Amino acid sequence: MTPNRPLRRTLIRLAWRLIGGRRRAHFQEWFPGLDIEPADEGTAGVIRYHGRAVAPAMALKALTERASDEVFVIGSGPSLRDQDLSRLPDRSALLLNGAISLIGGPVGEPLAVVMEDERFVWRHFHDIIAKVPAGAVAILSAEVIRAICELDGRWLADKRVVALFDARKPLRDAALSGDELRSRNWVRLSDDGATGFSSAPDKGVFKAGSVAVSAMQFALACSPRRVGLLGVDISNAVAGAERFNEQAGKVAFTGVARAQDKIVAHLSLAREIALSRGVAVTNYSPVSALRAAGFGYDDRFALTPPPSA
Repeated sequence: MTPNRPLRRTLIRLAWRLIGGRRRAHFQEWFPGLDIEPADEGTAGVIRYHGRAVAPAMALKALTERASDEVFVIGSGPSLRDQDLSRLPDRSALLLNGAISLIGGPVGEPLAVVMEDERFVWRHFHDIIAKVPAGAVAILSAEVIRAICELDGRWLADKRVVALFDARKPLRDAALSGDELRSRNWVRLSDDGATGFSSAPDKGVFKAGSVAVSAMQFALACSPRRVGLLGVDISNAVAGAERFNEQAGKVAFTGVARAQDKIVAHLSLAREIALSRGVAVTNYSPVSALRAAGFGYDDRFALTPPPSA
């Protein structure tokens, strides 16, 4: 199995848990050397690494101005092998992690690529991430940006980077309590505070163990008439199935199986909010755990759709 992250990063993570405690353990995401000055009201910010500017930090508009009336969140679940992605409208796909490899194949030009877990960067920078073309919108977490800087910060220079922040764990600040979060007018929390949704993902998103949850919040910020979910299988990880871009017997570690209930709860809340806005949410994976959560299934992209009754 390919290492998830270098040993030094594991040691830094452990050190910050000891030094910062639960409320500041997330400081390891940008330590050492990363500083992000977020975009403000349409004005680009800046991303610095060890004091050197490596790329602008773009406003949310960099994404929303490219979007049309359909946005598709495309994960890398095994079901993607049985989908005809050539049917996707151009500039409609938010490609998550391994789905980035679709660029230049069935996906000509995505709406954006989305990454929030540095483990994917360490495993796939050279074979997948490095192939993202110049000018692409890249929605990236602090830990992903820092990992890319460690490998080759030049990759960021010609991308339109939109920073992905954790609403619960803000940049350069201690983790927020439920009451502090509820005071933000862009936050929706469940009664127990375990499940959240952000209507201003440029300020922060609610993470839940799958980048699909964060991408869903960005998708709804584009105000489409429909959000589609492809390759967001969730349940397949329980059986240890290879994602569509992985070779047989070489399954990378994923926390999706362990976080299944949490992921489904967050996506269900996002769907509830979408429906209240008149936005349809459609699941195109025949094996997704979302089917049992009321998302249903649509065979629009199936390679061999079943005959109509």
